[in-house]
Amino acid sequence: MHMKKMILSLLICALGISLHAQEIVYWNFESKKINGDTLELVMTASIEDEWYIYSLQPGDGPMPTTFTFTSGAEYELIGGVTERYVP
Repeated sequence: MHMKKMILSLLICALGISLHAQEIVYWNFESKKINGDTLELVMTASIEDEWYIYSLQPGDGPMPTTFTFTSGAEYELIGGVTERYVP
């Protein structure tokens, strides 16, 4: 279990570093234990006023926001990314 937490922490750090270049969107990452060895990764974006990001499924229009996870023997991706708008 400790190895999974360490891998998850490294994944979060790597994702945070790659997103640092976008100075109008600030990301917060946390993991929540669901059960046993299952964790949920929660990524929250805070956006400066007058800016926005596109939905994961914007329809016919702009390029959607995407998340890419690299496969690894230390973890298994269960399900997909879902979005929730919180004003």
